[in-house]
Amino acid sequence: MSVKITYPQNAELTREQLYRHTVARGDSLKTVEDGTEIIIKEIVGYETEEGAKILSILDTANHHYVSNSSIFRDELAKIVEIFGDTGITIRIRHYITKTGRMYVTCELA
Repeated sequence: MSVKITYPQNAELTREQLYRHTVARGDSLKTVEDGTEIIIKEIVGYETEEGAKILSILDTANHHYVSNSSIFRDELAKIVEIFGDTGITIRIRHYITKTGRMYVTCELA
């Protein structure tokens, strides 16, 4: 399996981190209950061979979450730009578009 790490840039991940973030199955953030708070330990962004952009989050309890939502990635990027990428607490939010489609995003908790 070949992936391109996109975040953090110039990352030197251990083998365990690489496996945990790119191979191990995490819980989709779509299935996480609205309002759930996650204290971030690690964030890894990567692109698959097929071109899918995936964001992988490990929390302080070593629970693994993944998302391919561009809305979630963009919102988390804004938070990380201001507060950094470790030790912050985010709250998962689910919304419905005007067309009835559910999407997931986050906010600072």
